[in-house]
Amino acid sequence: MRKQTTTQLLAELKTLAGAARDNIFRRIQIVRQILDDHAWVARVYDGDEIKARDSLQHEYFHELNGAYTLGTLLSIHAMFADVKVWEQNRYNLQTMRALYEEQKVPDKPGIKQKRVSAKDLEEAEEKLQEATQYVRRAEELLKEREREIETLQSKVAALSEENALLRGRIYELEKATQRFVGV
Repeated sequence: MRKQTTTQLLAELKTLAGAARDNIFRRIQIVRQILDDHAWVARVYDGDEIKARDSLQHEYFHELNGAYTLGTLLSIHAMFADVKVWEQNRYNLQTMRALYEEQKVPDKPGIKQKRVSAKDLEEAEEKLQEATQYVRRAEELLKEREREIETLQSKVAALSEENALLRGRIYELEKATQRFVGV
């Protein structure tokens, strides 16, 4: 093997650096298209986009060593989808992230966003439907119980009135009995 000159090594290094720099945009763009294929994510990762992202990051972005997660790269790409912006900033991830941080809308305090798989979303929707049905049944039962209470209260009022009349008659009978016995 022939020894390369420093000039040749610098030229090769420049070519390799340029290729790595230039292809980061395209790699992120490709990953976005892959993750948009929900059928593939469902088939290969049971609909878990986070697992798919982690796998793609490990396989195709390992040189970043976690300095930039694929989620971060996708967010930056979503905000700056025009390759010209990347070209103007020489595909520099630090610069692109700084631009992203400057322009992103701050999260509302106390609200954290989380991506969920399609399966988890389905389970949550099922639980929500079950809870909604439970609440509806409880409301119907409550209305039924309120009607029963009204009915029973009116019966109690009628019985109280009848009880008062009967007590009055008993009193009158006791009075009459005392007069009759006392005479």
